[in-house]
Amino acid sequence: MPIISTSIVLIIKRFKMIRLSRLSDYAIVLICEMAAARDDTFSARKLHETKHISQSAIMKILKLLASGGLVTSARGARGGYSIASEPSEISILDIVKAIDGPVSVTLCSHNTTDEPCAFEAHCTAKSGWGMVNMALQDTLSRFSVADFLAAHAAHYHINKGVRYDLSTQE
Repeated sequence: MPIISTSIVLIIKRFKMIRLSRLSDYAIVLICEMAAARDDTFSARKLHETKHISQSAIMKILKLLASGGLVTSARGARGGYSIASEPSEISILDIVKAIDGPVSVTLCSHNTTDEPCAFEAHCTAKSGWGMVNMALQDTLSRFSVADFLAAHAAHYHINKGVRYDLSTQE
């Protein structure tokens, strides 16, 4: 499992405003739930009953994840949603981008509008924020759903008094 660089941790601790949206957070929870039961399909109701997230939020998230190619949907009596790829192939960045679009710590880090920032011509911080933004995206891309499941298993086993070595995980 990759290690978060010390500089990124310091930046995130210093700037508390850097935080995932609630929908992205919920999406990661839902994808992990689906990945843990790889062969199952999940309805919004089933996910609501196990994770206690509102059904309307779940429906919105599932539609965005399906549009992003991260989950598949099937109609019918045995229908529902399931994870589209192996957990090791889905990064946390993939999930966040499917829900919120491009990851950007400042507006100028990923300005998709035609209007330039009013400060752009004389901004001394833009390049620095660009580096922070790239480092954040790089870090999020290094963690997969499989890493989150392994971390959960390690936490569960540690709390139960069972030693679990993550260094053997790939």
